[in-house]
Amino acid sequence: MDQTRREQRPSTADFLDSDSSKNALGKVDYHLNERHSISGSYFFGNDTILAEDAPELLPEYGTNIHSRAQAVAGHWAWTPSAQLANDLRIGYTRFLLTIIPANASTPNPLNTGVTNPILQGVPNVRIDGFTELGGFTIFPKLVGPDNVYDFVDQISNLHGNHALKFGGEIRVDKVHQGTYRGGRGRIRFQKDFTFTGETPLESFLAGTPNSASLLAGGPGS
Repeated sequence: MDQTRREQRPSTADFLDSDSSKNALGKVDYHLNERHSISGSYFFGNDTILAEDAPELLPEYGTNIHSRAQAVAGHWAWTPSAQLANDLRIGYTRFLLTIIPANASTPNPLNTGVTNPILQGVPNVRIDGFTELGGFTIFPKLVGPDNVYDFVDQISNLHGNHALKFGGEIRVDKVHQGTYRGGRGRIRFQKDFTFTGETPLESFLAGTPNSASLLAGGPGS
């Protein structure tokens, strides 16, 4: 089965979000003989979204979100006798997610010393009372590729009036994630900074921010 979905919906500042989802699912069941049966399945999902996470001044300050999920599963059922049965299941999943500001490829107009290519673009500039400039300060966020391996084996035995069942499971999770919160820098302009009665806009025009912050290091550093 192959399913494709595209959708556009209003966001918080009337900019249209653009969503695209493509998914596929396949499954095979095969009966070898009266004692052996096997089956397998595969799922693939790929989503792409251009969204507005907070009220933004321009659509270019939105966020590009891409996720890809894959899952493979196998199953073998063996029944050597009417009293004994073995059930083996093997599975693997892989997941990848990137959340990156849409203007990350735009060179930073300020010399902040940031050289990481995914942290380019206009930093987050907030003037109290106005819609903020730049992308959402929490991102970029990188997840994966995350890998999960799963092995399950169960044996069932009928012995007289008793039914016995035992088995085991081995699961291995490998997770890689990182968030560059404030990695492009955040500048805020508020009132009454240089002199009493100063407005946030006057502070901005004078180039005297109340505060500025920048991520030091990054995931894995």
